[in-house]
Amino acid sequence: MNKKRTIIIVSIVSTLLLLTLGGFTYAYFTGVISGTGKMNTITIGSLNVEFSESANINVTLGKPILDSNVLTQGYKNTFTLGHKANAKLDSCYKLSLVIDNIQSKFAVNSLKWEIVEGSTVITSGHFSGAASGDQIVLLEESLSKNVTKTYSLIIWLSYSSTEDQSNLLIGNSGVSLTAHVKVENQSSNDSNKCLPPIKRSGTLAN
Repeated sequence: MNKKRTIIIVSIVSTLLLLTLGGFTYAYFTGVISGTGKMNTITIGSLNVEFSESANINVTLGKPILDSNVLTQGYKNTFTLGHKANAKLDSCYKLSLVIDNIQSKFAVNSLKWEIVEGSTVITSGHFSGAASGDQIVLLEESLSKNVTKTYSLIIWLSYSSTEDQSNLLIGNSGVSLTAHVKVENQSSNDSNKCLPPIKRSGTLAN
C-alpha cells in the first residue's frame, strides 16, 4: 500500500512543480508539438494557444515577393493566446519554431519570418544558417489571465533586385520548410515576476 502511494506522489510531482517564493506561486509547464497531423489547439497549464491552421507547419513558397506584400502574399498562420475560464494565474510564455526539415540552400537571409499583431511587426528574423533541429524563438512575453491576444506567423521568400535567387527555386515547387511550434509556459500570480522556465518536455498527441 505504501509503495503504491509513493508511486502516485512521484507521478504528480513530475507533472506539476509548484514553488512559493516571496509570497508568489509559480507553475512550470512545457508542451512540444510533434507529428504530421493537425494540431489546432495547445493547452499548457491554463494557457490556450489556438492556431488557424495547425501548430505543425509545412510551407512551400513560390516566387520571391516584396516585403511590403507579405501580409497578403506570404504564408500566414494566425494564432490566439488566452486562458481557461477558471484560470487563476497569469502566464509567462515562450513560443519557438522547431525546424524539422530545411535544405541548406534555403537557409538564407532572404527566407524571412515575422510575428505580427494586425499590421504591426512584433518580432522578426530570417533562416540564415538554420538547420534541421534548430529552434527559433518567435515570441516571449507575459499574458495576464484576463487578456486575449491574436498574432500571425508570416513566412516568405523576400525578393532581392541585387541577388540571383534562381537557385532557391526548384521548378515550380519553390522553397519548402517543415517545422512545428513549441510552447513553454510559466504561470504566476504576478506576470511581472517571471522566472526562467524549467525545461520539462512532453509530447502532445495529434
